[in-house]
Amino acid sequence: MAISLLCVISHWRGIFRLTVGTILLVDKGFGLAQSLFFITLSSLGFLLGALVPIALGDRFERKWVSSSILLIWVIALLLIGWWPTKIIIIIAGFTASTSIAALIPVLYSYTAKHFPTAARATGVAITDGIDHLGGAASSPIILGVFAYFNIQALGFAAAFSVIALSGLITIAGVLAGKRMNKCSLET
Repeated sequence: MAISLLCVISHWRGIFRLTVGTILLVDKGFGLAQSLFFITLSSLGFLLGALVPIALGDRFERKWVSSSILLIWVIALLLIGWWPTKIIIIIAGFTASTSIAALIPVLYSYTAKHFPTAARATGVAITDGIDHLGGAASSPIILGVFAYFNIQALGFAAAFSVIALSGLITIAGVLAGKRMNKCSLET
């Protein structure tokens, strides 16, 4: 079921930020302290992102809100990957953090509405389990892509592009889903 893929993306953020993100930035030529500073500064976006679902959650169709937020996230990742200057890493990193923090509550509520009431808890639990499997697989996948393409000096850009691709795949899954705004949980 396409809806099961929707939450896989959320775990990429946490695993990536402190481990793989630091490795990639250090390899790109930024010092360890500077890389951690970039990640810490961009993580402040999570605070702002947590407020977005409050404003948008029930006002607009969740599939469109989710897709729009994901598109912003994809663009931010591509900017970091292909044009990694200090200012772009900070601004796009903050934007990526803000968007992923805004996405998760909207996406979870959207996902839950796809399951009938009697199976909702089980459906969301299974989806969340798939999410954690995606998180476990993300670091080896990203580092593998990085190592393979680093031979051609494209490892940094390729790694961020793979993460962005996961966002595009998720957008396709969300857009294939049903309209769920202002519909009863029973329907």
